[in-house]
Parts: sequence; C-alpha cells; structure tokens
Amino acid sequence: MIHDYFGVDHEIISSIVNFDIPILKKQIAKIIKN
Repeated sequence: MIHDYFGVDHEIISSIVNFDIPILKKQIAKIIKN
C-alpha cells in the first residue's frame, strides 16, 4: 500500500499522514493487541 503513494505529491502524502496519525495509532494498537 505504501508503494502506491510514491507517485503522489509529497505534500499530499504529508497532509494525509498527519491527518491520519491518530487513526493509524488506534489501528496499530488494535493490531498489537491482537
């Protein structure tokens, strides 16, 4: 999935990543618990 983002503008990636960090942390926490 990460490889698909290489063609996208870095600023867009930064915005998406920064916006999704809280969600990603929750998802990672769920994965770790499982």
